[in-house]
Amino acid sequence: MSQNILRIGLLLERYEVSPEEYKSLEKILRINQTELAFVAVSNRDNISHDSDDYHNRFLYLMRELLNNRPGVLVDVDFYLGKNLLKEESCIKLEQEVWVKKDIRDILETCDADIVEYSLQTSGDTNRYTVPNTIVKNFEELADVIVNFEHGILEGDILNATQYGVLSHHSSDIRKYRGRPAHIFQFINNEPTIGKTIQQLTPTLDGGKPALITCRDISKSDTLWDVKYKSSQDLPEMYSNTIKQILEHKFDPKSLSDLGQLTNSSDKQRWSVVARIIYKNWIRRFYRLLNR
Repeated sequence: MSQNILRIGLLLERYEVSPEEYKSLEKILRINQTELAFVAVSNRDNISHDSDDYHNRFLYLMRELLNNRPGVLVDVDFYLGKNLLKEESCIKLEQEVWVKKDIRDILETCDADIVEYSLQTSGDTNRYTVPNTIVKNFEELADVIVNFEHGILEGDILNATQYGVLSHHSSDIRKYRGRPAHIFQFINNEPTIGKTIQQLTPTLDGGKPALITCRDISKSDTLWDVKYKSSQDLPEMYSNTIKQILEHKFDPKSLSDLGQLTNSSDKQRWSVVARIIYKNWIRRFYRLLNR
């Protein structure tokens, strides 16, 4: 640290971030003895639905089912929860969580160097390395990097600063790694939903945990309730991790046993989709009966 000031570096995928990432940076910068020193923005293309049919939901539903992609039925469950049942968690997810906020509102109040650059892919288009010039900037200007990139980072960036790269994972990585977030905790009847701040290492979702938090899952919680509850934790988690560094209590350890590695494609398995929808409706009926 420079003169007892913790210099924060920030890796951004683009200027538009999730509300929980926006609030996380706000909360970090409210801590005494922190300053935002360097920001690198890759501005890579947004990953979104690749078909015009998506905007016609019926055509999109038919196309996905004909292509044996049943995960679209979970989307149908969400829209039924929001539009037919008027479920609070579905409405809040769409209005408060699955939106974007422009982080330039915060950057304009800071005296940080901001550089836009292009991430380099390494065969697997979801794996990225940061150019050496950007790595050097982080080495010189930052003590720790907060990562709002959503790809898999590799290379020298992982060791560019004294305290490494801090990144969040939407599960307790002692139990679950990879994607999709929250689904397996839900369908496997876990009593809690976990979330991890990890110091990244070359191991996929196998970094050194700096902080793990858990929230109880109620017997009446649908998947959408679980997702909304989990979305509230990140700002406090990032803030507490930065405080660990400032208080000389930051000591992330490698895990001897890592959780199950799941893949985004798992949400397209009929067995997974059926369990999600079945549990959502059972829990809706349970909630109705206990009113």
